[in-house]
Amino acid sequence: MLDSTPPARTRTAVACQYHGCRQAAAMVELLPGPGDNATLMVSGFGATDVAEPLADERLAHRVRSADDDLPGVLYDRDPAWAPYFCPICERSYCVDHWRGSRCPYGH
Repeated sequence: MLDSTPPARTRTAVACQYHGCRQAAAMVELLPGPGDNATLMVSGFGATDVAEPLADERLAHRVRSADDDLPGVLYDRDPAWAPYFCPICERSYCVDHWRGSRCPYGH
């Protein structure tokens, strides 16, 4: 018998990796639904909140497991899903440490 219970809501804070910062760069959430799918939500990085239906169960599993490379995985799928991530530094930074469209190190 298959378990028909939808996965619970998953919420992961992505830490800012700027030296000494204790803020979150963003909050990544996976909400059950619609239907068999999930909804990916990214918030907390200024006015760039994301809410996207997510049918890819492998990506949903990565979000649920909250691997250290989650920001890079999201960025590779769609840069709008991880606007807090610098692909050159391979680090995440909060909105306070971004300088316009550049990370704190000018990338």
